[in-house]
Amino acid sequence: TGARLVPIAVRDAWAATGWENGRLGYPTGDPQAVAGGTRQTFQGGTVTVSATGQATVSYR
Repeated sequence: TGARLVPIAVRDAWAATGWENGRLGYPTGDPQAVAGGTRQTFQGGTVTVSATGQATVSYR
């Protein structure tokens, strides 16, 4: 999928799921600003990090 910038808070959440060998797989897009935080898409879902640093993982 090519190299992608992964912010630290997103990286930590991704690591907790098993990196690329976990359900999320590899990042498929660059981080995007969303209302109240940042979201990054992965092969198997998304990681959203709030402005306070709370990460939420959503699987497809």
